[in-house]
Amino acid sequence: MLQLLLCVLLATVHSVVNGYLLSRLPRTHSTVLNGMKSAHAPFNIMQMDCDSENCAVPHNHYDINCSSIMFAGPSSHQILLKWTDTPKTILLLCKPEDDIKNAQKEAIGILLGRGHDVVVEENIFSEFKDYFHELYENKNIGGAFKVIDSNASPVVDLVIAFGGDGLLMHCNTLFQSNQAIPPIMAFDFGSLGFLAPFKYENFIENIDKIMTETIFLTLRMRLQCTIWRDNKPCETYKVLNEAVLDRGPSPFLAMIDIECDNQHLTTVQGDGIILATPTGSTAYSLAAGGSMVHPSVAAILLTPICAHTLSFRPLLLPDSSTLYCTVPLDSRSNCWVSFDGKHRKELQKGDRLEVKMSPYPMPTINRLNFTADWFDALRNGFQFNQRARQGT
Repeated sequence: MLQLLLCVLLATVHSVVNGYLLSRLPRTHSTVLNGMKSAHAPFNIMQMDCDSENCAVPHNHYDINCSSIMFAGPSSHQILLKWTDTPKTILLLCKPEDDIKNAQKEAIGILLGRGHDVVVEENIFSEFKDYFHELYENKNIGGAFKVIDSNASPVVDLVIAFGGDGLLMHCNTLFQSNQAIPPIMAFDFGSLGFLAPFKYENFIENIDKIMTETIFLTLRMRLQCTIWRDNKPCETYKVLNEAVLDRGPSPFLAMIDIECDNQHLTTVQGDGIILATPTGSTAYSLAAGGSMVHPSVAAILLTPICAHTLSFRPLLLPDSSTLYCTVPLDSRSNCWVSFDGKHRKELQKGDRLEVKMSPYPMPTINRLNFTADWFDALRNGFQFNQRARQGT
């Protein structure tokens, strides 16, 4: 199976997962445990790792003294990608619009001619299957042209997307099972293009670069959202942007009890609540008054929608948090929940939504690096803080 190398700019521990060689990324600040003795700290303490439910002594633990506690480094690092083998199977996703068909056709011909297997959705396959047969008869291809299996997550080495941010949302729906998502290279054919940094005019140059050079990668957090009813899990969705709980068609305020790591946080009374990823911080959460958050920040955003109070401000919670949003039994009405704007479900009184970080992020390939691409998107998409410069 194809392997790719992901590395951070600092040394990390590696593990093999699903045929990929991955660096184990620190999601929270770590400490340097050097066990030094100090005249100012005559007693030792033991390192323990804790989650929301349990604490345990690490396998490689040793006692330290209080003067030895310090950060080993930042909690997030720029990730690098280097293919150890040329990607064989490529999933090509395209928005269904006539004005990009020529680009789709050209890209399919280029990828097949280079020996890649190209997997597409049913509508694209039907559109270009005659073109594939023409290439095959002329012996201009070295790869296969396949249609995606709609009943399972695609097994591919690379995803190329021709569209905008909505197409990345669609790509997320294709990878809902518990498996890693391959790297995604997004070309901007949309209206905003916040998540698509590449231009098709440089398609061949960009493809050559990612196949042969070390490039930057952003691991975009996804949220794993599970609906519970009668203390049983009903449905689970993984979202790239946000899960939204709202009052739906009811004329009454939504009432939602929120717990964080089994601790009561607050009761929302208003139009609803948004639980967003850093990637989703520039979507619905931004419109509701939430902060813009860099995609490498390890956090879950909690943003109220028209809360009927003067004191409810947006929150950023650690990515290790597990949130429960429950419709209380004394609520005047039910609530509704949607996942990246889809799969809208009604939550009855007593139902709850569990939200936590998914272990499977969406890895998107950077044109420059994760900070430069993000700032470019803020400036180009939102005209961030643009104004005429004050004269002398």
